[in-house]
Amino acid sequence: MNLPVDYPAEKLTVEQIAQVAALSAALNARYADQGHLLDLMAGLPAPEADGQESGDREEFWFRLFHASGTAMLLPANLKGLLLYALRGEAGLAGQWLGALQEMDQAQRKAAAEVIGEGLLAEADFRGDPPGQLGELWLRDVEATAWRVLYADRRADRGPADREAFRDMWRAV
Repeated sequence: MNLPVDYPAEKLTVEQIAQVAALSAALNARYADQGHLLDLMAGLPAPEADGQESGDREEFWFRLFHASGTAMLLPANLKGLLLYALRGEAGLAGQWLGALQEMDQAQRKAAAEVIGEGLLAEADFRGDPPGQLGELWLRDVEATAWRVLYADRRADRGPADREAFRDMWRAV
């Protein structure tokens, strides 16, 4: 809004306050979606740290790689994107959407089964079938990743774009 930091609050108009609220809501939604994507990832078994013995957690990722047919989902390929996602970058979302697009129906079903089993190993979901649980998780990742990428693409729009959008709708 190009207001100076020391702009007196009593001089704010209702329209300026509404603009601040709209911008805050948009930013909060963007960060909430990114946080939700990270939360979904945190629900999966974490890969073994370097130097640790390979165990069930490493087997989970190996099985997911084979079930999905895509190397995009190997921990080595996800690590950097996860760290960037913690800074608000959208690469992890793109990685997931790319991986899901590469899978055929059989691969998606197999990946859902592996993911469901991993989720059940990490938390109690009261007897939900692994395949169904994994498919719900994949749908949530897909929808959330799309929202993250959509918000990221819209982030480049500035005040002129918002004004053009407002003018367009006023003219309707």
